[in-house]
Amino acid sequence: MKIELWADFVCPYCMVGKKRLDEALSLFEYRDAVEVVCRSFELYPGRPVYSGNGLADVLGEVEDMTPEKVRRILHKTAQLGHEVGLTFALDDVKPTNTHDAHRLCHFARTTGHEEALIHRIYEAYFLNGQVISDHDTLLELAVQSGLDRTAADSVLSDPLAYRAEIAKDQADAYEINFPVVPHFRINGLHHLSAVPTLDELLDVLHQAWGEENQS
Repeated sequence: MKIELWADFVCPYCMVGKKRLDEALSLFEYRDAVEVVCRSFELYPGRPVYSGNGLADVLGEVEDMTPEKVRRILHKTAQLGHEVGLTFALDDVKPTNTHDAHRLCHFARTTGHEEALIHRIYEAYFLNGQVISDHDTLLELAVQSGLDRTAADSVLSDPLAYRAEIAKDQADAYEINFPVVPHFRINGLHHLSAVPTLDELLDVLHQAWGEENQS
């Protein structure tokens, strides 16, 4: 069974959605027969790298939110994080471009280290206030995830490396036309957008498994 997950590293709901998927799979009795494919989705393609503005500033500017709405959104986001055991450091978040982080993750998939790197990038951004477009930061995260530093540096130094893979993921997302990320597609048939509950995810997993294994 195949689960595809479109997400971006600057989306807190994506981090929550990934953590909830991990929890659902830990409870799913056929976990060993499930393939999870993390697909790239850039919420703000072409966005500049971190310029010194915080998350509240960027939400107000890019999403055209009033200060009051920004406060409500950040409060809701913090609450959602707590539901899955995450303490977001939202005041320390450094909004930035995620293209290179996605490229590095595509490379990490080829070596079997993608899962570890994804978790470290999310933690770096939402928990530790790091700039995840910075190549030195990405290289440290890559090494911590088990990647060879020289190989990872080679990928980051070549702007064309894995760019086509990101474009393909983005094009598939536009074709599906889902409303928000995270977006889950199970076996190419079942779709869930936003952050599903644990029960919702388990129900879909069991349904898809039953359909796939009908006698």
